[in-house]
Amino acid sequence: MATTCSSGLNSLLSGSKVTQTTLPNWYTTAQQNLVNTAGKALSGAPTGIGQTTAQNAVNTLNAPANPFSMAACALGTIAKGAADPFTTSAQGITTPNTNTPLGGLFAAQRQQLCQLLPQTLAQFKLVTLVLVTSVVCVAKLHLILLKLMRLIL
Repeated sequence: MATTCSSGLNSLLSGSKVTQTTLPNWYTTAQQNLVNTAGKALSGAPTGIGQTTAQNAVNTLNAPANPFSMAACALGTIAKGAADPFTTSAQGITTPNTNTPLGGLFAAQRQQLCQLLPQTLAQFKLVTLVLVTSVVCVAKLHLILLKLMRLIL
């Protein structure tokens, strides 16, 4: 008899909803003001700043891929992985999304369960088989004794 494993996630996730969260407007505005102010400060800076650490910092903050936008992108990726550890196929089957840390953990746990379950159930099946065999043997012995008693009487 084949053993199948089901994560039971289809019923668990059937009523779920997705919520998107963004950074507050004041935070985005503060980042942009910092970059703009740094650019304006550069125009009033002494001319000898060109090859200094301060100039490099201003250039880095003025770049489209500045550390703030890269960090926001990285946080979005981390949040997506933490919030979406499962995928649902067109047929409605929910499976772990192994591209995310939690999805990979769930997939590994399910695989371990599918390996351990048949071994664990086999022990109980063996005990049941021994008990059933014992009961059948006792019943047959009882019938033999009854027949012997009839012959004697």
